[in-house]
Amino acid sequence: MRIDRQKLDLALAEQCKSARDLRATLSATTISRIRQGREVGTRTAGKLARALDMSVEQLMKQEGRNE
Repeated sequence: MRIDRQKLDLALAEQCKSARDLRATLSATTISRIRQGREVGTRTAGKLARALDMSVEQLMKQEGRNE
């Protein structure tokens, strides 16, 4: 699954956090991969969502939807 970078940036801004603050939960390499738009596993997505107090669904990139 892919994490929507805009949603991630918005969540970080709303919580007055930076990507560096996520290092307590995720490695710097993993954070970099997420920000580059690469695929992440369900466990990583769950850890990210938990760190931001959000659901995974709120962070996921919606692909193939015509809205």
